[in-house]
Amino acid sequence: MYSKNLQIIMTLKTEPESFNVEDCRVNAEGENELLITFFKQKVWVNASQVKLCKTAGTAFCWKDSEENRYIELNHTCEVCPICLWWKCPHCGSCGCNKP
Repeated sequence: MYSKNLQIIMTLKTEPESFNVEDCRVNAEGENELLITFFKQKVWVNASQVKLCKTAGTAFCWKDSEENRYIELNHTCEVCPICLWWKCPHCGSCGCNKP
């Protein structure tokens, strides 16, 4: 489930900064936690509590493709904290609801 192109975006003071995700685990509540290095310390953060971004790659939305629309998913799209895949800006689909 871990993606090597996944980053966490956090705003420190006024400018957003990105941190590479180094690992992923599931906590006791069943939620994804992501490992980042933050000011030279390894920190686990809850994926649902931060903004996520994929920095490389593209794909097409599976749901829109079935309806003959081709919506490109890329670094500008939101990332789902559950499946760690892009959310389609048109229909909201991600890997969670893919059959």
